[in-house]
Amino acid sequence: MYKIIFFVSSVLISTFGFSQQFVVDSIRYRLINPFGFNIEVIQDYDIVYKGDMEIPEYVNYADNVYKVISIGEQAFTWSDSLYSISLPESIKFINEGAFACCRRLSTINMGDSVEIIGQSAFCYCDSLNYFDCPSALKSIGSHAFYGSKKISYFNIGKYVDYIGYDAFGGCNLLTSIIVDTENEYYSSVDGVLFTKDHTTLLKFPQAKSGNFVIPEATDTLIKLSFSNCMNPLTVTFGNSVKYIDEMAFYECQGLTNITFNESLQTIGRMAFYNCYNLQAFQFPNSVDSIYSQAFEKCSSLTEVTLPVNLQSLYPGVFSRCTGLTSVTLNESLKSLDGYCFYYCSGLHYIQIPDSVSEIQESTFENCLFLDSIGLNNHITKIGNKAFKNCQSLKFIDLPETINYIGKEAFYYCMQISDFIWPSNITEIPEAVFYNCINLDNVVLNDNVTIIGIDAFRKCTKLNAIKLPNYLITIGATAFWYCTELDTIILPEHVNNIGTRAFYKCTQLRKISCCPINPPNLGEEVFLDVPADLEVDILIDNMANYQASVQWNAFRLLGVEDCGVSAISDDELAEYAIFPNPSFGLVYIDNPTESDLLFELYNTNGQIEISENIQHRDQITISDLKPGIHFYIMTSNSERRTGKLIVSE
Repeated sequence: MYKIIFFVSSVLISTFGFSQQFVVDSIRYRLINPFGFNIEVIQDYDIVYKGDMEIPEYVNYADNVYKVISIGEQAFTWSDSLYSISLPESIKFINEGAFACCRRLSTINMGDSVEIIGQSAFCYCDSLNYFDCPSALKSIGSHAFYGSKKISYFNIGKYVDYIGYDAFGGCNLLTSIIVDTENEYYSSVDGVLFTKDHTTLLKFPQAKSGNFVIPEATDTLIKLSFSNCMNPLTVTFGNSVKYIDEMAFYECQGLTNITFNESLQTIGRMAFYNCYNLQAFQFPNSVDSIYSQAFEKCSSLTEVTLPVNLQSLYPGVFSRCTGLTSVTLNESLKSLDGYCFYYCSGLHYIQIPDSVSEIQESTFENCLFLDSIGLNNHITKIGNKAFKNCQSLKFIDLPETINYIGKEAFYYCMQISDFIWPSNITEIPEAVFYNCINLDNVVLNDNVTIIGIDAFRKCTKLNAIKLPNYLITIGATAFWYCTELDTIILPEHVNNIGTRAFYKCTQLRKISCCPINPPNLGEEVFLDVPADLEVDILIDNMANYQASVQWNAFRLLGVEDCGVSAISDDELAEYAIFPNPSFGLVYIDNPTESDLLFELYNTNGQIEISENIQHRDQITISDLKPGIHFYIMTSNSERRTGKLIVSE
């Protein structure tokens, strides 16, 4: 037994007694099989493959003759000084990345015995002018010729049974792919690559242009099939196309017009991403799925009407469509997912259908010229950043069904001047009105307990706000740089005011503190407010504030009541509008001696009625559309806002 083991070990040692790799004539080879005589060319970091090279069919080394049958993985990768190469008839395999990034390689002469071209074998061969398909070729790997910019045509032989993903992508001058008619797996129509039965379109050459009609038998366009086509192109779909795969027309920048068929059902993710010359199309009503970013950055697109059967708009579907001015949403739509109209800076108005209940994160963020939006009476949620940086949005009428508003929802909506906070929401979220520089009238419901961080930061026109009766917490920097704010009444339940909550409120002269116990103060809560800031404390509570290290440094004044609102509740109660709901006529009472300006707006923010009211006046509303309208009553620079329901 021991003798047998020793004999086998001796044979193995003898077989591997020489190196499996060797160099002959400045080319490194590797033995493919230690018991055979087939070798492949491999990479050698100490050898520079350059100039015009010829690979021999046979190599003599150590008294043996070896046959070269393969170019190994990355054998010539980044050989920038290689200009041409001739391969012998014995070569059967050109492996992964074999000639990748040989940017000066212009000519390859190979025999007809090559059977396999591996993944990325000739990718980024920028100078390669042509490629003649070996007659024995069976397989072309993924990205095999990707980025080989000068190749203008490919001939696919009759034995090819596999073409990998995006094998001819990035071939900027490619105008034609011709398949041998005897091939059992692939075919070509007008230089376009298909499966044999024409059911699947695989690759439209990038430099091809003109009007292309997809054959009637085709039902699927695969991923990247029309990607990066730069020349002017229009595409008409045959009647069988049902599925456009993800990224099918990715950055097809020459595409100007497309005509869909009436059988189309699915448009995949990023299908038309950055087709910035695509101007117009109509969705057939058969479409029931449009996936995320499908038309992102189609900046020449001006008008969209959604198909009637579509139920969801996935994230980013029309984001960055900066030329989009008109969108018609269908009545079957149930959700507007995040970012679907992000940065549609040309959009001025959109009506949300009754079927939609939620507006998700950043749906209309950066719609710079969106000045009004029609919300239905069923909306329950406005997500984070939903209207962030909608700099032209003047008015938004929120229905009573709203129960969630996310952080930064109206961040930098610099034209909004009036806002009524929904009664179902008890927290003002973080930065929700940050930099709303024209916001000067906010009505908060008494159920609000928290005003979040940065909630009203840089609302520079906000000169008065009635804080809710049950408010507990004012977050850090909540009113930072509210430079017109002159009076604050802290309700009795407030127990915490965050860091720099009123920083740089340069007009703040008076604070009325209603809590029995002094609220906890973060750092520098009143930094850079006027030095003569007056803090009114109920006489019964004065001792508590005087004992507080955080409060006793202020100018504390004892008072018998907790102050009055900057907009008096009693005074507002004197004004009346009735009946409400109403139809035909509405009456407005103004018991003061001052004129009262009554203004009525529709849900698009357009003014419908503007009247000066003295004592009791009646106003005709019979011509108004039934539904919710928004009124503002102004007297002596004080405002009251609310809703008027016009019934049918």
